[in-house]
Amino acid sequence: MSYSVLTDLQNVLRADALIQLTDDENLGQINQDRVNEAIARGDSLIDSYCSSKFIVPFGAPVPATVRMLSEDLAIYHLYARRGEEIPGSVNDKFKNALKQLSNISKGLVNLGAPSASAVEDPEISISTPDPSTRTFTSDNTPGLNGSGSTLGGY
Repeated sequence: MSYSVLTDLQNVLRADALIQLTDDENLGQINQDRVNEAIARGDSLIDSYCSSKFIVPFGAPVPATVRMLSEDLAIYHLYARRGEEIPGSVNDKFKNALKQLSNISKGLVNLGAPSASAVEDPEISISTPDPSTRTFTSDNTPGLNGSGSTLGGY
């Protein structure tokens, strides 16, 4: 599941801009695959920052902040794939998204989603037997005396 979708990007960016950013074949339409790829790249970045504090990927409903970050990152990636200068406003939103993601990873922003600490790790324990009940002793294991093993010097 993606944190944002094409219609979210269309609410932020004009359709002709989306066509220009994705239509390498000059078909006059938005290339959905390229939009999905840009969203996936942004969402991957979101997950990498948020995984220290939250269970990712986020389930439905996606927190509004995560959706907005996904939009901003996807738009940045659409511009970046063209290899041209990225408009200042897009670059500023990208930098702000990274700053917000950094704050999320530090625990300074609560997204209202289940936290990673809510999932308890299974407890791993090691039990050591009482030395008087050792399984392997020199009495019951041939070659386990102070002179070494009879297994070829090992």
